[in-house]
Amino acid sequence: MLKPPDDGKARAVADRASIFPLEVSRLSFSDRGRTLIDDVSFRMEGRGITILMGANGAGKSLLMRLLHGLLQPTSGTIT
Repeated sequence: MLKPPDDGKARAVADRASIFPLEVSRLSFSDRGRTLIDDVSFRMEGRGITILMGANGAGKSLLMRLLHGLLQPTSGTIT
């Protein structure tokens, strides 16, 4: 089986994924002058199952990239 290269980024993502509770406060992300995520706030306790649902193009994958630290938010915090 092939293993992805260990560039440190994957390790950082795995470390961050195990941290609960997760709190997102006033998170926004813009790219090329377009606001793609605007003022999102929520808290996850790490118990049970959480589902992220939305229409195509609603920003689900973008939000996950922000939560995993693959992209940096324009404003707001993830703790």
